[in-house]
Amino acid sequence: MPVIALLILGASLFGANLARKKLGPYAPIILFLAVSLICEIFCFNFESFRSLTYPEIENYTITCSPTVTEKDGSYTLRSASDFISIKNMDGRVESIHVKTNTTRHTLRFFVSDGANEIRYHAGDRIISRYSEQSGYIKTNFTGSATEIKLYVPDIENRVITLSDIRLNCRRPVFFSILRPIVCFLSLMFVYYIIVKKRLWQKKYNIESKRQSNFTMFVACTLAIMFLLIPYINPGFINPTWAHHNQYNELAQAFLDGQLHLEREVPDVLLEMENPYDRNMRKQVFSKAGLSEPWDTALYNGKYYVYFGVLPVLLFYLPAQALGFDFPNFLAVVIFSWVLIAGVFLLYGKIIKMYLKDTPYLLYLVLSVTTVLTGGVLYIIKRPDFYSIPIMGALAFTVMGLYFWVSSLDYDKISRWRMLTGSIFMALVLSLRPNLVFFSCAAFLIYWDSVFRDRELLSINSRLSDEKLRGLKNTVAFCAPYIIVGVLVMIYNAARFSSPFDFGASYNLTTSDMTQRGFMLDRWGLGVFEYLFRPPAISATFPFLSSNLPQTAYIGFTSREGMFGGIFAAYPVLWSLFAMHKAKDQKKPFKLALFLLGAGFVTCLIDIQAGGILPRYTCDFAVFFVMAAAITLMMLYKEYPSLATKFAAWGLLCMVVYDVLLIIAGGSSTLQTMNKQVYMYFFDEFCFFL
Repeated sequence: MPVIALLILGASLFGANLARKKLGPYAPIILFLAVSLICEIFCFNFESFRSLTYPEIENYTITCSPTVTEKDGSYTLRSASDFISIKNMDGRVESIHVKTNTTRHTLRFFVSDGANEIRYHAGDRIISRYSEQSGYIKTNFTGSATEIKLYVPDIENRVITLSDIRLNCRRPVFFSILRPIVCFLSLMFVYYIIVKKRLWQKKYNIESKRQSNFTMFVACTLAIMFLLIPYINPGFINPTWAHHNQYNELAQAFLDGQLHLEREVPDVLLEMENPYDRNMRKQVFSKAGLSEPWDTALYNGKYYVYFGVLPVLLFYLPAQALGFDFPNFLAVVIFSWVLIAGVFLLYGKIIKMYLKDTPYLLYLVLSVTTVLTGGVLYIIKRPDFYSIPIMGALAFTVMGLYFWVSSLDYDKISRWRMLTGSIFMALVLSLRPNLVFFSCAAFLIYWDSVFRDRELLSINSRLSDEKLRGLKNTVAFCAPYIIVGVLVMIYNAARFSSPFDFGASYNLTTSDMTQRGFMLDRWGLGVFEYLFRPPAISATFPFLSSNLPQTAYIGFTSREGMFGGIFAAYPVLWSLFAMHKAKDQKKPFKLALFLLGAGFVTCLIDIQAGGILPRYTCDFAVFFVMAAAITLMMLYKEYPSLATKFAAWGLLCMVVYDVLLIIAGGSSTLQTMNKQVYMYFFDEFCFFL
């Protein structure tokens, strides 16, 4: 039925033009709405109508293993070896209904049927008390089943009760509000954005109040969405992991006049020959009956926070001064709002200055695509302590690029815009130092200002009679770096006895970071995982899952389950392979090339310094997408139809990937954090089961 639904939805796109000609301009909208409702009732609920044809099975026998207790048709299982057996059916089994008392577990089927006298594993199904639909299970046995055995393999020391076991019962209609809305919006998007060309004819105009208002509406919608998404993963709203409270602890330490955390370091840790040896540390703490410290820097017998300090000064210190803990997720969300603003502003300015023929819709589509980059959504769906400096550095880098680029949108450099850009860029040093490399964009952006106009790195400017203008501009550009750099070096030296030591190597984590070193062989695996590995897609809900990197590398490298490389997951990046066709548009081309190169260098740095972790994708994925977005804007001049369709399909693919990413399997996901929401998505996606 999913295939039939797609065919019906696709056919409505072909009928939309005819409806428009015969019935008027609003006919496609009415058609799409009607088709979406028809698909919901008759396609997505087809199994409900099909169940009316099931033959009644009145006689069957239910038995169970000796350790299962039965009372009034309810069966209580206590171990994975417990089972319920259904035999002596007087008809063909088309479906089974089962109720459960638990939030979520797996029901495993072993069946003997017309083709298999010996029982075989017929499959598994997720069922939950949160989902009535999950209890109606369609079967596809060969011929007549002679025995059906039900197990619960993931019982895990729980007591699970299964009840109301029925065969071939009538399945209710499960009408969804979300599915027809998604169908309707998808049809509208494909028809009006991809098929029709009229909306692409309106050029971007930064002075248009209508465009500005709609852009603000879209940006605010994204901001609200980013605020709401964390609430479906409540474990990150109030995290119970001690090491995720480090910023609040550090803020309290600042108020008490010290730089180290006030936690007492256990003697067993201080007595270790190498406290950074994770396996030995785990063994020592296990023998002592103590909780092992995690992801905190240990130096000279004290605990320190090696993550960037700026979030403490912006959010946590004021909150502690007022007497409450600042929530980590809110810091991530606030930084994401800065990122949203930075992307929309930067693209708008690039279009105004260099690519004036760009359609407004292309600007909007590419801005939304960039903001919804999977790396960003991964952090938004699990906004933990680690995500704060990453999102902050990303947002400040994009905002810094905007102010630098916009400072040139005048007859001479806007000093205050350049200064603001330098402040944002310099503060990245106090968030995530590996992204400071993006400050090299200044050489590209201000090349003419330095060598042609003498607006920078000179005494006087060729564009103005203002005395010492070049020197003043140079001071404005450099001062934030000098001030922030000196303060950070003083902070580093006070903690780790060196102005250049940020303390990451003293981290108590999965390996001894003091001896991590540089291994060339890490790059091959890391580049493949971060950029090119296909996502682990399956036909089983939730369809996308994390996949632990597999390698022949002999040695240790930090790694977690990944969700696919960015070139495999984000088709919009494929436009980068056509970047050379737009090299005649020199300034935006050079900026796109820099973003691509800087993103790749950041990827290489992360592989060596941190390992292969999905959250590190956020360090560089957005910049790859930004390079692709600028490329598509440039390509529009010579290939308008190709550029617009590529951008639109790129956004559609990104949205699909993001939805799968939000519900994807892996660690600390909806499957464990919010089973009710997880089962809601199960109902929406698995209507055909």
